[in-house]
Amino acid sequence: MEENKLTPFTDAPDTAVITCCHVTDDGAPVLYVSHDEDDGMWQFLCGGENMTNTVYRSKIDWWVWLVTVGFLAVIWLSAIGMSWWYIVFVCGGMTLLYAWLMFGCWYEIDGEELVIYQFFRPTRLPIS
Repeated sequence: MEENKLTPFTDAPDTAVITCCHVTDDGAPVLYVSHDEDDGMWQFLCGGENMTNTVYRSKIDWWVWLVTVGFLAVIWLSAIGMSWWYIVFVCGGMTLLYAWLMFGCWYEIDGEELVIYQFFRPTRLPIS
């Protein structure tokens, strides 16, 4: 990757970062910055005391909710006139699967580790 003209780093200007909710929601100053060499991930954190175990949920935009409501409406409307087992197993199962896929990923800083949960399975990465 060629060097960015806006910063002295070779990262693209739209590189994703991890930021704690105290910085984004409360306007706390960024006191701790980390840049991992292995994956290029940036972290901009407030450095507060509760930084040892903070959970970061993935942002779900409005269009995802719209697609979710549309998807579930089609599934449940298709069940009109069907037998009870179709409603319970097919519609209920699809609803549970969709919820599992939508809410099954989040991030957490646990001491000196970044824990990434993908479908409720943790992967621990060291923070240096």
